[in-house]
Amino acid sequence: MELAKMVTPSLETLSRVCLEMTVFGSLSADPLAGLCDELEHILGKNKLESLDIEIGVLANNDDCQISDDWARLEKILLLQPGWPVLKHVSLVIIIYIIPFREEDAFERAVKSLLTTHFTGLRSSKNLDFRFSVREEMV
Repeated sequence: MELAKMVTPSLETLSRVCLEMTVFGSLSADPLAGLCDELEHILGKNKLESLDIEIGVLANNDDCQISDDWARLEKILLLQPGWPVLKHVSLVIIIYIIPFREEDAFERAVKSLLTTHFTGLRSSKNLDFRFSVREEMV
């Protein structure tokens, strides 16, 4: 991912970024796939008002796991003055499933993120944070 390189020329005027990522196989052990590093590169240098992140993950992907980057993502998004005008963050996790199969440990972990993570984002008075997990058939 080279988000920082793509948006840097427009950071002073860019108000909304929509990211869609899909993780298959062992391309990345964490579905965030380096997103935190990229967001750190644009801290304090942006005029973003809205950030929409959609991450698709194939179910039963034994390589995927919930790492410390999920907590790190929240810390980055709450850093001030890193996001001087950010008002809305949407994080959607799509789990691509095969019919008639058992829910795996990764799926359970992702679904529990809202209760185990993002308390600061959810309670922020300055930021509308929305997090959801949905399943789609492959």
